[in-house]
Amino acid sequence: MMRNIFLRLETVAADAKRRVSGGEGVANGRRAKGRARPLGAPDACSRAKRWRAQRLRPTGGNSNVDFRFNHRYTNLLQPLRRRLKLVTCGLFGVWVFGLGVLSSALALDITLPTANHALYSPSGEEQFYQGTAGHDWHSGQYGCVRSGGHQYHEGIDVRCLERDRHGEPTDRVVAIADGEVAYVASVGGQSNYGRYVLVRHRWDGVEVFSLYAHLAGFAPGLRAGQAVKRGDWIAVLGHSGTQNIPKDRAHLHLEICFQINRNFAAWFAPRMAKGDRNDHANYNGINLQGIDPAAIFLATKDKPSLNFREYMESQPVAFTALFPARRPPLSCMRAQPWCNVNGPEPKPVTAYEVWFMAEGVATFVRPRTDVTTPAPRVLTVNEPPLISLPARRLVERDAKRRGWQFTTKGGELMEMLCFQ
Repeated sequence: MMRNIFLRLETVAADAKRRVSGGEGVANGRRAKGRARPLGAPDACSRAKRWRAQRLRPTGGNSNVDFRFNHRYTNLLQPLRRRLKLVTCGLFGVWVFGLGVLSSALALDITLPTANHALYSPSGEEQFYQGTAGHDWHSGQYGCVRSGGHQYHEGIDVRCLERDRHGEPTDRVVAIADGEVAYVASVGGQSNYGRYVLVRHRWDGVEVFSLYAHLAGFAPGLRAGQAVKRGDWIAVLGHSGTQNIPKDRAHLHLEICFQINRNFAAWFAPRMAKGDRNDHANYNGINLQGIDPAAIFLATKDKPSLNFREYMESQPVAFTALFPARRPPLSCMRAQPWCNVNGPEPKPVTAYEVWFMAEGVATFVRPRTDVTTPAPRVLTVNEPPLISLPARRLVERDAKRRGWQFTTKGGELMEMLCFQ
């Protein structure tokens, strides 16, 4: 409202000035100073200003009223306009800040990927998880649950509920949360995942992916870049993949994961064996590191107000590593900006300290100015979390130096993280 008042007064003043300078107005019985506008010369006001002045001109009484405003009245309005702008900007900044705080504290709004909700039922695990051939439901869980604990399973296998008359699964698969389709792998024989979909999410500023694998097909028109909402139909549960999964064991393989390096294809190309192909580029399964989806679903059920940042910060740190300042884990730092500690440093940064979960997911990054390292190395180790995932085994004891070092698998992960 105040803006409209100032705009009206300023417009009226400009209109009065135009009339006086053009010879149309008379002040105190004398013609106004200045050169009169020649007949037919273009008006000094733009077409938009003339239209605005006509709209704001009083409609009652004589339409040729002469408004004799001086420049000093317009000048008096300038400080008020500046103050109004400052107040408006301040209020807008407070609103944006408040919106950011509220959004960062939003609860993690997720749903299970199929109609099978037995995970939430007491003793419902047997009806929820699909075990491997010859093994019970435990082998369908996340973690080191196969081959006597020596094989690491990065997701969960959700049991099929509905079948057609031929025994083929018909369960619909839905997006677990709002996001955007990042990748659609439509050829079933190109990986162990078979046909799969990756959906990109932003949870509390963290880039997270949900992966849906072994699919029979996709929702009509599904494509990369398409926005999806929580519960939107995206695919049909199936048994595709290179392992020749029988239809009686059809299931959905679900992962909640992080992309290790956004430039993975360039890192992986020289390491492929002759004749091998990377059909999925940066969305290759090697470049995706998963965490336990069931644990997240159960945590949000027990605490509906839980947000993802709070959940990640509650996870135990298994080991810390030191990276050279010239080769920091940039992809991780860009994808998870909340875990970075930045700020003015009294000295040049010489290294980066990174905290890891046992799975190999980075949860904290901070610059160091007191140490250096020519290559990534183990800094500290917390053994209890490592015991829960023995097959992952990213670090091991160094008998010669009486310390800890990366395993071959751990060293490869560090190289992937710091590749640029």
